[in-house]
Amino acid sequence: FMEILYRNRIRDQGTPFMAHPLEVVRILQNEFHCEMDDNALTTALLHDALWVDYPNTREKIRDLFGEEILQNITVLTKPHIINQRSKEPVDESLFLCNILDSNPMIIYIKFADRLHNLRECILSDPNKQNHFVYLTKELYLPVIQKNLGVGIWDTIYRLFNQEFE
Repeated sequence: FMEILYRNRIRDQGTPFMAHPLEVVRILQNEFHCEMDDNALTTALLHDALWVDYPNTREKIRDLFGEEILQNITVLTKPHIINQRSKEPVDESLFLCNILDSNPMIIYIKFADRLHNLRECILSDPNKQNHFVYLTKELYLPVIQKNLGVGIWDTIYRLFNQEFE
């Protein structure tokens, strides 16, 4: 399913799309040290799947993987994709607040996704890079530092900060 879904897609940064979810899983396991059950692994691998042909992909995920996986992936999908409309300025903060209300594995997946995107954004156009870095510094880092407490979140905060040094 993933091969069919991602086969011909190229990310904004010019990299094959399939490399992205695999890298997110690598960050979760090797850098965030997350224990991943089958549902977490499936969610991480498909976290961006609803960006592709939304209505059909949604039904296919439900049929193949069940409602729980679909709901996890839906939480990880930005509102403008779910509502099939243009992106609005408030979407990013609403999206992040929704993520923070979910289970910890969803939060880990989103931060692994963001960290990987941050590392990749040097390959994208400067306008997109600047916007992405700005949102990461102004929205994501304060949330990680102030709202999620200590422990593994401190490690994740340091990993993000290393990308800006």
